[in-house]
Amino acid sequence: MIVLDTHVWIWFVDTPNKIRKKALDAIDDAIANQTLYVSSISVWEVMMLVSKGRLSFGVPVESWLDRCEQTGVFSFVPLDNSICKMSVSMGLHSDPSDRFIAATSVHLGATLITKDKKLRASRKVDTLW
Repeated sequence: MIVLDTHVWIWFVDTPNKIRKKALDAIDDAIANQTLYVSSISVWEVMMLVSKGRLSFGVPVESWLDRCEQTGVFSFVPLDNSICKMSVSMGLHSDPSDRFIAATSVHLGATLITKDKKLRASRKVDTLW
């Protein structure tokens, strides 16, 4: 089971060559087993980054997100009370999106694929890069 951090999700869709081979292999295995997850907070994060001008796509962001949903490759995990509580109790750094994504991964018992050094160093979530 794999959860993609927001940047890895974007890269996987648009520029997979930015992702290490080991992580890409794990993603391919998760796709084959239908166990590739993205936290719904990543949808919010993508929308926020686009609205702030820090991220852009060759198509409207809504079209990019619709395309991701329609592929059937990604299972989107909504935030529930358990994930929200865990996001605080894990004691990770202050970025709310990272907290929710890490909590989603722990909640599912999944490995988080991330380049984020703080998340990888936390030892509170199983990570791969």
